[in-house]
Amino acid sequence: MVESSIIPNDELIEASAGVVAVASVAGREHGSLETVVNGRRVSRCKVYRNLTCDDHERASAVGLKFLTSGFFEIPTVIWCDPAGKEMFRRGGSDVREGSLKVYCKQIIKDLHRAVEATPGQQRSRAEYEVQGLPLEEGEAAMTERRWKVAVDKLTQAKHGPFATLTKAAEEKLDQIRRIGDRLLQEAQAYLEVSEEENARERLQLLSGEFIALDCGKKAADLLKALDEKQAKKKE
Repeated sequence: MVESSIIPNDELIEASAGVVAVASVAGREHGSLETVVNGRRVSRCKVYRNLTCDDHERASAVGLKFLTSGFFEIPTVIWCDPAGKEMFRRGGSDVREGSLKVYCKQIIKDLHRAVEATPGQQRSRAEYEVQGLPLEEGEAAMTERRWKVAVDKLTQAKHGPFATLTKAAEEKLDQIRRIGDRLLQEAQAYLEVSEEENARERLQLLSGEFIALDCGKKAADLLKALDEKQAKKKE
């Protein structure tokens, strides 16, 4: 939230490092733009340029679950516990010209109040990101069909203290396994009817992008056997 300069206050940015902040702005008339991230051209939302439009819309849906009356102050900050239950909120009536610092100090007080009222063990944002960032990167790689990167990142995300993130990573890995298993079955079917080029196309994909999985290892063995078979034919 604050890192996107919605509330550009250094003190609040530092204090908010210990919580998960979600900026929720309704409306679908935001559009997308093309930009370059880490050397790759990607699509991003015009409103939140570090998000996709889909991410923006999902965040909007979160806010609308709590803002049901049709009328609310802007900005409204809603504090929730880890289960997603609202604890308390603060409307935007304190945001007046020249009073941003005062408003931010009140939000920082609210932040400490929410943290103190939250039961159970608490972990830092840095601890969350060790597991959460690889999960996000793995999901993005899946969307772009970069399977090897996806498997690597999701495997990283499996290991950590957050059970919900572990479960999400395992579910995504299962999806990739099913895709790989289907490709392997197709390759084996082509081999049975001697359509070796079609089989090779799938085996090469599997042995490259899915090599960390069982289907990729089996594909590598089949590809080696196919190469040896074709080499013998040329002798």
